[in-house]
Amino acid sequence: MSYSKQDLSNYHKARAGEALEKAKLLASSHHWNATANRLYDACFYNPHSKFTNIRR
Repeated sequence: MSYSKQDLSNYHKARAGEALEKAKLLASSHHWNATANRLYDACFYNPHSKFTNIRR
């Protein structure tokens, strides 16, 4: 199965948003290690959403 660059970019952007929302929920419950993990994920996925559209 093949996905377009735009599809992949949208997927990574959505995953970054989901990770950030989860981090907010975890932080409100004082689960700091899990919060840090989700923030790391958000920081990983957001640049991927931008770099996916770069042509080689």
